[in-house]
Amino acid sequence: MPRFIVRPEGDAWRALAQELERMTAMVCAPEVNLNDLGRSLAGVVRHARGVFVAAGLPSVRMDAAAKALDLTTGKSALEAFTRAER
Repeated sequence: MPRFIVRPEGDAWRALAQELERMTAMVCAPEVNLNDLGRSLAGVVRHARGVFVAAGLPSVRMDAAAKALDLTTGKSALEAFTRAER
């Protein structure tokens, strides 16, 4: 099996699937609380990161996305990151 092709099984996958189901229900509702949507998106990314880690494929991009969506990450750190020259 190619390196980035994995079987969708285990706790990390179940957690990701549950969060995706929750988000799907939320975006199909007649009204959506954007704060809840943001928290759910953070959960999806956090669980997707867990899938990468469980597969033995840590990802700096997934780490960065999870950190960016984590509400404990300061806005100034996010602003500095998005303004940094590449």
